[in-house]
Amino acid sequence: MTAKITTENRIVRIALSGAAGTGKTSLIEALEQKGMAVFHEYSRQLTQESVAQGSDVVPWDNLDAFTEKVIEKRAEQHAQAANQSGPVVFDRTVMDSLAYYGRSPENWKPKWAQLCQDLRYDLVFITPPWREIYTVDSERWETFEHTLGVHEQLMDTYRHFGYTVVLVPKGTVQERVDFVKQTIYSFIS
Repeated sequence: MTAKITTENRIVRIALSGAAGTGKTSLIEALEQKGMAVFHEYSRQLTQESVAQGSDVVPWDNLDAFTEKVIEKRAEQHAQAANQSGPVVFDRTVMDSLAYYGRSPENWKPKWAQLCQDLRYDLVFITPPWREIYTVDSERWETFEHTLGVHEQLMDTYRHFGYTVVLVPKGTVQERVDFVKQTIYSFIS
C-alpha cells in the first residue's frame, strides 16, 4: 500500500506525537526516508546542548525556560513549513510542550495556549504506549507506567485544542508508515 500523495501545491501539516518508547522516532525516520518532509524533535537537542554548555535550560532545572525555548523552535518550524508543499510531518508540536509542562490548562502560560490555537495542524497522529518495544536507556529513564500517564496527557492536550487524534496501530515500521501515508492520502483526496 504505497499510494502517491499529491496536494496540488497546498501544505498539509501533520503532527506526530507519542510518549517516549512508542516507536515515534522510528516512524518519523522511515517517513523521511520515503521522501516525506519532516521537522525533527528539538527538545532532546536542546537538552544535550544545555548540558554541554552547563546551562540550566533543562527540564529538571528550569522547566519554564526549557519549555519556552522548545515552544519557540516548534513555532519556528511551523512557520518554515509555509515554504513547503504537500504533507509535512512535525515530530511534536507546541501542544506536546504543554502536555509535558502540566496536565491542567490553568498551569499553561496564556501565550503558549494561544500559540496552540493559532498554529493549526491538519492531522494529528499519536503512537500509543507499547510495552513490547519499550526500553530504558541513558536518555530514557522513565518507567513504562510513566509513559502511560504521558500518553493520556498528550491525548487530553490535543483534544483540549479540538483535535481528533488518530492512533497509529502497533505493527512493523513499514506497516505504520503505510497506515500514516494511507490516512494522509485519504484526508487530502
